[in-house]
Amino acid sequence: MKILTAQQMRAIDRRAITTFKVPEIVLMENAGRALFTFLRATFAPLGDRRLLLLIGPGNNGGDALVLARHLANAGIPFEALLFARPGALRGSAAINLVALRRAAGGPRPVTRRRDWSRERRRLRRSDIIVDGILGTGLSRPAGGLLAAVFADVNASGATVVAVDIPSGLSGDTASVPGPCLAA
Repeated sequence: MKILTAQQMRAIDRRAITTFKVPEIVLMENAGRALFTFLRATFAPLGDRRLLLLIGPGNNGGDALVLARHLANAGIPFEALLFARPGALRGSAAINLVALRRAAGGPRPVTRRRDWSRERRRLRRSDIIVDGILGTGLSRPAGGLLAAVFADVNASGATVVAVDIPSGLSGDTASVPGPCLAA
Protein backbone atom coordinates (compact mmCIF):
# COMPACT_ATOMS: atom_id res chain seq x y z
CA MET A 1 0.00 0.00 0.00
CA LYS A 2 1.27 3.47 -0.80
CA ILE A 3 0.62 6.32 1.58
CA LEU A 4 0.38 9.71 -0.08
CA THR A 5 0.62 13.22 1.27
CA ALA A 6 -2.27 15.61 0.75
CA GLN A 7 -0.28 17.37 -1.98
CA GLN A 8 0.42 14.09 -3.77
CA MET A 9 -3.27 13.14 -3.61
CA ARG A 10 -4.30 16.51 -5.05
CA ALA A 11 -1.76 16.03 -7.85
CA ILE A 12 -3.17 12.59 -8.67
CA ASP A 13 -6.72 13.97 -8.73
CA ARG A 14 -5.61 16.89 -10.90
CA ARG A 15 -3.83 14.51 -13.30
CA ALA A 16 -6.89 12.27 -13.56
CA ILE A 17 -9.00 15.32 -14.37
CA THR A 18 -6.64 17.14 -16.74
CA THR A 19 -4.59 14.38 -18.38
CA PHE A 20 -7.04 11.51 -18.42
CA LYS A 21 -10.16 13.72 -18.73
CA VAL A 22 -12.02 12.07 -15.85
CA PRO A 23 -14.47 14.70 -14.55
CA GLU A 24 -14.23 15.46 -10.83
CA ILE A 25 -17.83 14.36 -10.36
CA VAL A 26 -16.95 10.92 -11.76
CA LEU A 27 -14.06 10.62 -9.29
CA MET A 28 -16.47 11.53 -6.49
CA GLU A 29 -19.07 9.04 -7.74
CA ASN A 30 -16.46 6.28 -7.86
CA ALA A 31 -15.26 7.07 -4.33
CA GLY A 32 -18.78 7.11 -2.89
CA ARG A 33 -19.77 3.93 -4.67
CA ALA A 34 -16.57 2.18 -3.50
CA LEU A 35 -17.37 3.21 0.06
CA PHE A 36 -20.90 1.82 -0.35
CA THR A 37 -19.47 -1.48 -1.64
CA PHE A 38 -16.98 -1.62 1.24
CA LEU A 39 -19.66 -1.00 3.88
CA ARG A 40 -22.00 -3.62 2.40
CA ALA A 41 -19.22 -6.23 2.31
CA THR A 42 -17.76 -5.41 5.73
CA PHE A 43 -20.93 -4.87 7.75
CA ALA A 44 -23.35 -7.32 6.13
CA PRO A 45 -26.25 -7.21 6.30
CA LEU A 46 -25.89 -3.43 6.14
CA GLY A 47 -29.65 -2.88 6.31
CA ASP A 48 -29.60 -4.24 9.87
CA ARG A 49 -27.11 -1.58 10.99
CA ARG A 50 -27.91 1.92 12.18
CA LEU A 51 -25.90 4.31 10.03
CA LEU A 52 -25.08 7.96 10.69
CA LEU A 53 -23.26 9.94 8.02
CA LEU A 54 -21.33 13.05 9.08
CA ILE A 55 -20.85 15.22 6.02
CA GLY A 56 -18.56 18.20 5.52
CA PRO A 57 -18.68 20.90 2.85
CA GLY A 58 -15.73 19.72 0.71
CA ASN A 59 -15.03 16.84 -1.61
CA ASN A 60 -14.81 14.44 1.34
CA GLY A 61 -18.38 15.41 2.16
CA GLY A 62 -19.25 15.02 -1.51
CA ASP A 63 -18.05 11.41 -1.37
CA ALA A 64 -20.31 10.88 1.66
CA LEU A 65 -23.24 12.43 -0.21
CA VAL A 66 -22.72 9.92 -3.03
CA LEU A 67 -22.67 7.15 -0.42
CA ALA A 68 -25.95 8.47 1.01
CA ARG A 69 -27.59 8.39 -2.42
CA HIS A 70 -26.47 4.79 -2.96
CA LEU A 71 -27.78 3.82 0.47
CA ALA A 72 -31.13 5.45 -0.32
CA ASN A 73 -31.32 3.77 -3.73
CA ALA A 74 -30.65 0.38 -2.08
CA GLY A 75 -33.34 1.00 0.53
CA ILE A 76 -30.82 0.99 3.38
CA PRO A 77 -31.89 3.39 6.14
CA PHE A 78 -29.47 6.02 7.39
CA GLU A 79 -29.35 9.42 9.02
CA ALA A 80 -27.14 12.22 7.77
CA LEU A 81 -25.87 15.48 9.22
CA LEU A 82 -24.26 18.24 7.17
CA PHE A 83 -21.64 20.31 8.99
CA ALA A 84 -22.09 23.36 6.78
CA ARG A 85 -24.82 25.49 5.37
CA PRO A 86 -26.13 23.80 2.20
CA GLY A 87 -25.30 26.90 0.16
CA ALA A 88 -21.65 26.63 1.19
CA LEU A 89 -21.09 23.51 -0.90
CA ARG A 90 -19.47 24.06 -4.28
CA GLY A 91 -18.79 22.10 -7.44
CA SER A 92 -19.33 18.36 -7.41
CA ALA A 93 -20.26 18.30 -3.72
CA ALA A 94 -23.09 20.78 -4.37
CA ILE A 95 -24.31 18.70 -7.33
CA ASN A 96 -24.37 15.59 -5.16
CA LEU A 97 -26.28 17.42 -2.42
CA VAL A 98 -28.99 18.27 -4.96
CA ALA A 99 -29.02 14.66 -6.20
CA LEU A 100 -29.39 13.32 -2.66
CA ARG A 101 -32.19 15.76 -1.87
CA ARG A 102 -34.06 14.58 -4.95
CA ALA A 103 -33.52 10.90 -4.12
CA ALA A 104 -34.04 10.86 -0.37
CA GLY A 105 -34.23 14.33 1.13
CA GLY A 106 -31.27 16.21 2.43
CA PRO A 107 -29.00 15.87 5.40
CA ARG A 108 -29.85 17.96 8.47
CA PRO A 109 -27.55 21.01 8.70
CA VAL A 110 -25.46 21.43 11.85
CA THR A 111 -23.69 24.78 11.91
CA ARG A 112 -23.81 25.77 15.59
CA ARG A 113 -23.29 24.12 18.94
CA ARG A 114 -27.02 24.51 19.56
CA ASP A 115 -27.72 22.44 16.43
CA TRP A 116 -25.29 19.79 17.63
CA SER A 117 -26.89 19.71 21.08
CA ARG A 118 -30.16 18.83 19.36
CA GLU A 119 -28.66 16.29 16.92
CA ARG A 120 -26.03 14.46 18.99
CA ARG A 121 -28.68 12.12 20.39
CA ARG A 122 -28.37 10.37 17.02
CA LEU A 123 -25.01 9.01 18.20
CA ARG A 124 -26.75 6.78 20.74
CA ARG A 125 -28.78 5.20 17.93
CA SER A 126 -25.81 4.56 15.64
CA ASP A 127 -23.79 1.39 15.14
CA ILE A 128 -21.68 2.81 12.32
CA ILE A 129 -20.70 6.43 11.84
CA VAL A 130 -19.26 7.46 8.48
CA ASP A 131 -16.79 10.34 8.79
CA GLY A 132 -17.01 12.53 5.71
CA ILE A 133 -16.38 15.83 7.52
CA LEU A 134 -12.76 16.74 6.73
CA GLY A 135 -10.44 15.14 4.22
CA THR A 136 -6.78 15.34 3.37
CA GLY A 137 -6.80 19.13 3.05
CA LEU A 138 -6.74 19.91 6.78
CA SER A 139 -4.86 23.18 7.24
CA ARG A 140 -5.29 23.79 10.98
CA PRO A 141 -6.51 21.93 14.06
CA ALA A 142 -10.25 21.48 14.35
CA GLY A 143 -11.81 23.61 17.04
CA GLY A 144 -15.15 24.89 18.27
CA LEU A 145 -18.12 22.90 17.03
CA LEU A 146 -16.03 20.22 15.30
CA ALA A 147 -13.90 19.63 18.41
CA ALA A 148 -17.10 19.00 20.38
CA VAL A 149 -18.47 16.71 17.65
CA PHE A 150 -15.21 14.71 17.53
CA ALA A 151 -15.21 14.25 21.31
CA ASP A 152 -18.83 13.09 21.33
CA VAL A 153 -18.35 10.71 18.41
CA ASN A 154 -15.22 9.22 19.99
CA ALA A 155 -17.12 8.65 23.23
CA SER A 156 -20.12 7.09 21.47
CA GLY A 157 -18.75 3.55 21.15
CA ALA A 158 -19.89 3.33 17.51
CA THR A 159 -17.63 2.02 14.77
CA VAL A 160 -16.29 5.01 12.82
CA VAL A 161 -15.37 4.61 9.14
CA ALA A 162 -13.48 7.52 7.55
CA VAL A 163 -14.09 8.39 3.90
CA ASP A 164 -10.42 9.28 3.28
CA ILE A 165 -8.57 9.79 6.54
CA PRO A 166 -10.02 10.47 9.99
CA SER A 167 -11.18 14.06 10.33
CA GLY A 168 -8.61 16.07 12.26
CA LEU A 169 -5.62 13.95 11.19
CA SER A 170 -2.95 15.64 9.10
CA GLY A 171 -2.80 14.27 5.56
CA ASP A 172 0.86 15.22 5.29
CA THR A 173 2.46 14.08 8.52
CA ALA A 174 -0.03 11.63 10.10
CA SER A 175 0.27 13.80 13.18
CA VAL A 176 -2.73 14.67 15.27
CA PRO A 177 -2.51 18.47 15.52
CA GLY A 178 -5.71 18.75 17.55
CA PRO A 179 -9.05 16.99 18.03
CA CYS A 180 -9.38 13.99 15.72
CA LEU A 181 -11.95 11.28 15.08
CA ALA A 182 -10.82 7.77 15.99
CA ALA A 183 -11.73 5.83 12.84
